Amino acid sequence: MKIALVDSFFSGSHKQWGLNLKNNSTHQFKIFSMVGLYWKWRMHGGAITLSEELNNSLFNPDLILVTDMIDVSVFKSLISPKLKDIPIILYFHENQIMYPKSKLDSDLIEKRDNHYGFINFTSALAADRVIFNSNFHFKGFLTELKKFLSKFPDYPLSEHISKIQQKSTIIPVGVKMDFRHKQFNNNSPIILWNHRWEYDKNPSQFFKILFRLKEEGIKFNLNIIGENFKSYPKIFNKAKQVLEKRIINWGYIEKKESYHKILSSSDILPITSNHDFFGISTVEAIVHGVIPLLPNRLTYPEHIPKKLHGNYLYNSEDELYIKLKSIISGFKNIDRHEFIKFVKKYELNKNIIDYDNYFTEVV
Repeated sequence: MKIALVDSFFSGSHKQWGLNLKNNSTHQFKIFSMVGLYWKWRMHGGAITLSEELNNSLFNPDLILVTDMIDVSVFKSLISPKLKDIPIILYFHENQIMYPKSKLDSDLIEKRDNHYGFINFTSALAADRVIFNSNFHFKGFLTELKKFLSKFPDYPLSEHISKIQQKSTIIPVGVKMDFRHKQFNNNSPIILWNHRWEYDKNPSQFFKILFRLKEEGIKFNLNIIGENFKSYPKIFNKAKQVLEKRIINWGYIEKKESYHKILSSSDILPITSNHDFFGISTVEAIVHGVIPLLPNRLTYPEHIPKKLHGNYLYNSEDELYIKLKSIISGFKNIDRHEFIKFVKKYELNKNIIDYDNYFTEVV
């Protein structure tokens, strides 16, 4: 089967997901994409640019797979007549109804921020099928969509939510796990940050906890990595100064081999994020044997066994601090293989089979 993958924000986790599909699926993929910049412009203009690219190509797909950054209604209206009967699947990496808004966003200040969420809504209606990357994302989208649609003055549209629900399924992104596990033998624990350097990942709380640990004289070292941009939260600069003597690695690691080596050298992963629809960086760390300490919200409870929720999920900052201290004191004795075994459900080789079977079913 020939599949056209259409993504107007093809960077980071979007790109990783797309290339994994192309390189591992039994189906033939051709990617039509734009670099992941200017997300609002991509949501408006991407459908126009990429429908034109598809129309002008010699590729004749049996199926079209688009992401949430594409306005499906516009895209469908512009593709060639010969493609009109080709089924379109919409994959939600994230959605703008649930996505946390920046306080500096002019659209939020001027109360124009509903527009991008509405594109996600109409795209889900226009697509033939919809895939979400986690159970949390699927349930959260339907719940928040009902609240979102209630904001509008008349002609309520909430009855359309069931249409989206009926044609939706859940398939996680899939994570490569083809490597050997390390020996866990650090004398002092290495605490890991491997996420984007952005406000929605809540670095302020993360470093606040580390500053408290330092003040108490608790021994630990740090791997602070992850994608960062020209503009990032200032707390990273302060943390680099305050925690300088404890830092082993700092900044973005471009080479995948080096990135995985650093994950494999780490011991503890305290997550403080206010936003994640799946959390690839979290799963990648757990796969490498890093002990997770996760917030009891969003998609995180899906990533560890229920019997371990009591010790490795937290509900407040104080609980995070207390549990992190406990993990640090006993990190050498914690069985990490339970965590590793649990996230094997996201293994790419397994997920590719789920994707391929689903694509075949749709066509």
